[in-house]
Amino acid sequence: MSISDKILSDPVNKWVFANSKNSTYLVGGYVRDLLRNRQSRDKDFVIKQNAGEIARKTARKFNGTFIELKKNHTFRVAMDRKRFIDFTFLTDGIKDNLKERDFTVNAIAWSPRSGIIAPSDYMDDIRNKVIRVVRNENLMDDPLRVLRAYRLSAQLDFEIGRNTRKQLKKYASRVTKVSAERITEELFKILNFNNSSEYLKLCLNDNVLSRIIPITTDNIAINLVQIGKLDKFIHKINKLPSQRHLKKSMSYVISQNLTRTGLIRLFLLTRINGNKFDSEKTNLRLLKMSTKNRKSLFNLMVANQLPLKRITDKGLFQLFLRSGSQVLESAVIRTLAKSKIHYRFINRAKEFIQYKREPILDGHDIKGILNIKSGEKIGQTKRRILEQQFLGNVNNRKEAVSWIISNLT
Repeated sequence: MSISDKILSDPVNKWVFANSKNSTYLVGGYVRDLLRNRQSRDKDFVIKQNAGEIARKTARKFNGTFIELKKNHTFRVAMDRKRFIDFTFLTDGIKDNLKERDFTVNAIAWSPRSGIIAPSDYMDDIRNKVIRVVRNENLMDDPLRVLRAYRLSAQLDFEIGRNTRKQLKKYASRVTKVSAERITEELFKILNFNNSSEYLKLCLNDNVLSRIIPITTDNIAINLVQIGKLDKFIHKINKLPSQRHLKKSMSYVISQNLTRTGLIRLFLLTRINGNKFDSEKTNLRLLKMSTKNRKSLFNLMVANQLPLKRITDKGLFQLFLRSGSQVLESAVIRTLAKSKIHYRFINRAKEFIQYKREPILDGHDIKGILNIKSGEKIGQTKRRILEQQFLGNVNNRKEAVSWIISNLT
């Protein structure tokens, strides 16, 4: 099937080209991925006239939500399953538009009349899996593109060209001029990739990563060793049918599209001298994190201050209790600290989560047993019963009641 047939077989693409004026182009990663025989979720159109009007009509036609991203310039239609269609005004010609883009593999346009329009050798870059900057000065125009090169490399499994890497090093210092929101979005994307340690190391070697996470290069290098262990662990569980549930749990998105695995990588990446943190003053000041992500990271920081040596079931209970909602993440971190990967901590984490979710006794039961009103003692008693259940001393409601009567009355 030709590239034209692939594009126009999509009902959204077919409708947009049929209902917009001339000088309408489908651009960027969507076209690139079709050329690689892959399907992209999102679409990006540039339109010479009436971009906002076409976006509104598209939203109505395909039951999407219209969003104005940049006043009178860029518009988005949010579809189901987190798919997006962007529409941008084409202020100059399409060739001028492509010259302003970041990398050759993204500087590709298609329309029914013109077919493919792209920089010279663009197809060679796709075939050879190379990330190459369109123009060096484009990195200076938007320094976020420096970080995006590593994200794109990780996403596509492409190599960054030698000359492009030289330019990334040259403009590395400018990354700190970019808004924290944009830096965070790109970094979180890298952290979510299963092989992220490889690209984070590349980013570190080019003096980019230490600009974003301003702790010493040696410190980050040590942290990347642990992230490499995590990458191998995730690769292993992804191949094991018996760990299907764990694979799904690790892919769960917490906030800002950061997954559980991504959060663990962020935790490992930002450690100072092995196990100390300064999330407000030092290593996260260039990131704009949601309240939920910041709290999740804080939970891991607090929990993992406990000693890393041999850990008893009682110590494991304290670890999980301190972890808040990050029980599974803490279990994975402790698993990585061992010389040999096994699933004891993870299995125990699952038990802890289950016990906490479905307690043997609720607050009403405890009030009746102790003959007290609501108060702090209810919560304390629930935690103690949870601990006894975790330690195997209490296995059912009758034993829980007996334990309370024997120890708390």
